[in-house]
Amino acid sequence: MKRKWHGLLCMVLLAVAGPTTAGAFSQADLSRLLSGEKNMRNADLSGITNMQLAAQTQMNLQNYDFTRADFSAGNLISLDLSHSNLEGAKFDNASLHAMHFNQAKFTDASLRGADLQNAQGEGADFSNANLSGAKMTSAFFNSCLFLKADLSGANLSDSRFYAADFSGARLTGATLANADLSQAKIDVAWKSFIQGQNVRNFEQIKWVEPAPVDKKSVQASPGAGKMGKQMVKPKVLPKKEEIPAAK
Repeated sequence: MKRKWHGLLCMVLLAVAGPTTAGAFSQADLSRLLSGEKNMRNADLSGITNMQLAAQTQMNLQNYDFTRADFSAGNLISLDLSHSNLEGAKFDNASLHAMHFNQAKFTDASLRGADLQNAQGEGADFSNANLSGAKMTSAFFNSCLFLKADLSGANLSDSRFYAADFSGARLTGATLANADLSQAKIDVAWKSFIQGQNVRNFEQIKWVEPAPVDKKSVQASPGAGKMGKQMVKPKVLPKKEEIPAAK
């Protein structure tokens, strides 16, 4: 009971004070979250901080639906998002230091410039996510999927990516010094680039070759390649009646 009244008091104080950070989060969305609502699709929680969450949620947001929610510029250290759906969510420039994200779904999410240092998770899906410029150092991303993810300019140093799948991922300008890539799948096109990064277990990387082109599947359909022009018969205009000349 004491905890319940404490949570209600926090909500009242937030309602009076309003957002105190650079991110103008929605007070209505924050109130729903603090009340225990787990369907937080499209919620605006940009700029939210630990202080506004810890009292009621204890930083435990497991099994929530945050599809397309906005956490941009938030300060959410040690947040637990394990098993939550964060498809299309925004975490641009957010501080997610020491975050937990086991089996979380970050597909199509934007984490540009996010701080994921010391984060811990396994089996999370970052496919098609934008992690450009993210700080992902000293973290655990074992068995995570980074299929076609954008990791350009990201810092992955000293992190562990055991059995992670980077197939189709973009690694331009990424830093992987001392990263453990044991059993990780990476496109062979990045082999020379990664070899010069001084990564751990380079010899255990599973290099992914480009998929062979099936000539049969790309054969032109019947009639393809032809102009396919139909013969158009010229219209024959009806002859005008000849008017006999006046005598």
